[in-house]
Amino acid sequence: MWFGLTFSLELYLQAIKRLHRQGQKNTVFIHNLAIEGGRDVDALDALERKRCKSRGIT
Repeated sequence: MWFGLTFSLELYLQAIKRLHRQGQKNTVFIHNLAIEGGRDVDALDALERKRCKSRGIT
């Protein structure tokens, strides 16, 4: 659980990949909870823009 999302795509993806570690037998779900108009929404938007940019998606 994040108590304030990071704006770093690298850090965010690394944390998610640690959940999907080798030997994990259960399904892992990633849920992002954010209040509309809050800072977490800004962080999620920034992370999505960075992810699209890194994949060459506009």
